[in-house]
Amino acid sequence: MKNLGLQYLFIIILGLFHISCSEEKESSGQEIFIEVSSKIKAYYADTNLSPEYPFPKFTWISSDEFIGHNMVRKSLDTLFFDGDTLRIKEGPYFENDGPRKVENFNNLVSTSEGLVFFNSKNIMIDRDGVSDIKNFRLIEDDVFDNSVFFNLNGGVSYYLDELYKGYDKKREQLYFFALQFQTKEFKLLAFDLGEKKFKELPMWANINLIQANEVSFKGISKNHMPFIFVDGDRLILSYNYSNDLVIVDLGTGHQIEKNFPSNLFPLYKKAPKEINPNYDLSNLEHFKMVNELLNEWDRDVAFGNFEKLPKNRGFCRLVKSPQKENTSPQQISLEVFDIEFEKVGEVNLSEIEVDLSTFYFVKNEKLFFKAKNQEDENYLSYYFVEVDY
Repeated sequence: MKNLGLQYLFIIILGLFHISCSEEKESSGQEIFIEVSSKIKAYYADTNLSPEYPFPKFTWISSDEFIGHNMVRKSLDTLFFDGDTLRIKEGPYFENDGPRKVENFNNLVSTSEGLVFFNSKNIMIDRDGVSDIKNFRLIEDDVFDNSVFFNLNGGVSYYLDELYKGYDKKREQLYFFALQFQTKEFKLLAFDLGEKKFKELPMWANINLIQANEVSFKGISKNHMPFIFVDGDRLILSYNYSNDLVIVDLGTGHQIEKNFPSNLFPLYKKAPKEINPNYDLSNLEHFKMVNELLNEWDRDVAFGNFEKLPKNRGFCRLVKSPQKENTSPQQISLEVFDIEFEKVGEVNLSEIEVDLSTFYFVKNEKLFFKAKNQEDENYLSYYFVEVDY
């Protein structure tokens, strides 16, 4: 990425502490070897962020550093690891007005063209941290036929994987889904960073599967758009509600659909229960019943987006097993795939360490997992997990 001209004010060293009562744990399952570190605590109070939600809207800018949106102080902070020690550099503050104003955004991604922010209606490009922010609004692009009813989605899930993974470095494109919320028209799009235009792609995702898992009632919804994951010349589309995936060769357009059996979790969510069309959401009891039906569907099995394993060993994704209640213990499993997306095996991570949350990312040769239990609001607790097969 080009120099963003970040003028950092200071460096906060986040101290590292190991919990003495926690020991490294090892386990293997179906040819997969898992090693979980002892629990690590880092001083986090100086970020003004909660350890429950430590890295809202972030993107990697190198193999060692990532930029995170600090929503409390409205800045872009840089975070990095010194060994296992987490550090942070306070970054520039967002401008509220003027040519460098950035509208509220859903996500961001570092590209060779600069830092790209996007929300459901707009793409904003910060070329170098100094120049004017360039805005590209959906309604002004020919692909959307001047319709104000299209919403952009980056193929993320806000409780299983928030990191945008649709940047195609080779073609300098960003991939998105777009939904026309009146007609339910569904598009798969590429935004060309050079031409600054959208183009519509063939719909490689399974539309029937998507429509069968639309869960909404009079404006209340629990819908999950398909995940987007780019690996070289391959575009991988997968789903929150099914273990199906589609692998597309971006050079030829050839696609392969895959799914795999499991001994640990169901392969898809159950069909949503029908909601009584006579329910009136202004009635508190009706409102509660509708929400409970939507939440019941959402508590069923859920699949995350893919992540690339260290050492080019393949890929993995998290799977959340069904929960009877919101307060029921959460069981998460890790599916492991080789470089051709053939399933190697699966392992129940919660049986190895019950404190692992669903927030994770790859850091060098390990997976970083935020701890589920954050005992002290001044400290961020986390683990490192090694995966091999």
